[in-house]
Amino acid sequence: MGGHAPESFGIKVSSSTVSWTPPPGVMMTLVYVLDPELAKTKGARATTWQTLLLGPGKHSADLRQARMKPGHSYVVAVKLNDASMKPAAFASKAMLAP
Repeated sequence: MGGHAPESFGIKVSSSTVSWTPPPGVMMTLVYVLDPELAKTKGARATTWQTLLLGPGKHSADLRQARMKPGHSYVVAVKLNDASMKPAAFASKAMLAP
């Protein structure tokens, strides 16, 4: 949680949007929301929502689609890949759902 690579990549999370500045060559972005409580439970699926953004120039996702429970803690993560599907960047951030 809170990790990022490369060092210069990061995400910003507001109440309804996650945004980032993609490095050059990004062709696919996976945005997902994890429930940290579920991550601690054996056999539970911690991913509560995800979306795939295809093509260059994608730099935000609407978190209202995730239908998070108000006041509940979540982790938002963004993983970017280049055209050959090699990882280009990753970042995650904890948030409290509005």
